[in-house]
Amino acid sequence: MADISKKLAAACDAHHLTNEEAANQLGVSRASFYNYLAKKDMPRIEILQRAAQIWDLHFEYLEPIISRRALKSSPSQAIQLALPFIKALREEDIQIIKVTPKEPNAVELRVMIKFAG
Repeated sequence: MADISKKLAAACDAHHLTNEEAANQLGVSRASFYNYLAKKDMPRIEILQRAAQIWDLHFEYLEPIISRRALKSSPSQAIQLALPFIKALREEDIQIIKVTPKEPNAVELRVMIKFAG
């Protein structure tokens, strides 16, 4: 999330935009944009796609998704796209919120992942 925050701030500077103007261009509220900059909230993929198109930004881990490559082609492709992100995680970045048993050999996990750079 720190990388995204830095890139959004740099885009504002490079394009001489106020935070309000940047929020308007992205189609989000000023409060949401401030939260992105303050690393309190993560923009949705659609917002990052818009930022990439409008300001020519590149987000390393999200590039395959942002560039509109289809994830529907195969489950293994989706897994391959997630691997760099998963490899970058540290144990201290993950907090288990809830564990719900679903079947004898399966559970549903609700986790919180801290994105920091």
